[in-house]
Amino acid sequence: MCQGHLRRESELDCAGAGKVTDSIEITRHRALRHVFGRVRLDENDLVRIAAIVSSRVAEPSGGKVEISLESGDGQDTFRMTDPEALRRTAELPSVIGKVVIGYDRFSSMRQRASDSRVYCTVALPGGTRDGAVVSVDGDEPTLAAGLFWELRRELEARQTSNGWLVELADQWWAQLIGSAVIAVSVYTAFDLILNAAAPRIPGFAASGVHTGLQVVGWACVLVAFFAGGDLLWGLVRRTYPKVEFSGRFSDPGRELRGRVAFLGSAIILPLIIQGLLVAIQGVQAIR
Repeated sequence: MCQGHLRRESELDCAGAGKVTDSIEITRHRALRHVFGRVRLDENDLVRIAAIVSSRVAEPSGGKVEISLESGDGQDTFRMTDPEALRRTAELPSVIGKVVIGYDRFSSMRQRASDSRVYCTVALPGGTRDGAVVSVDGDEPTLAAGLFWELRRELEARQTSNGWLVELADQWWAQLIGSAVIAVSVYTAFDLILNAAAPRIPGFAASGVHTGLQVVGWACVLVAFFAGGDLLWGLVRRTYPKVEFSGRFSDPGRELRGRVAFLGSAIILPLIIQGLLVAIQGVQAIR
């Protein structure tokens, strides 16, 4: 039952007692919400989302869709009711912190429009922790469900292929594995340096310098184990935010992707070198 009225009537007709009617009205309210892992949106995508909210919800009630855009530093907020302003307005910042597109009860009150049967909000935070959220609620379940799935399809079409990496960064076991890998890599790097220097520098293996470097190495291993995972996955979150803006809006993560590649190489390279040396020693032992 989408929306309906249940009416119960009882009649008393005893010596002109009259007719008594009891009515029970039931209205069904539907609320839908979905969170997306990682999406990339440009100004054309934002205009398309705003146009859907406007045509399906705001305009039928005599109102206008409301768009709120916050700058990356959080100091400026731009509000507009024309979706095309996202394309035409030159004053908009290039780095965006958050975009909210919607039409809610407060919107209809501010605009003195007639009450809508369905309200909708699309929140697009540009941070590293929160994903895009679509929320639709109203007293017309069919319209609410149709609008919700239309917006959901729009955002699902903008999801990127590396969303699994962002989801992985939020798992505690992934942070533990990351810390362990970094710690082993740091240990391997120090081990390679000390083993390479020992046969080439007379008396180095028994010197205080060698012992001091071992202590420093183990200290670095401990620091890497306890802090390496947070640093690694924190960098991944900044590089691949859950909501990324493109097109006329800049992508801060683009500058960090080179650093992630360098850090990944620095972590893996000592392990590869150590593996090759062990393999060579194994071959030599067999011969």
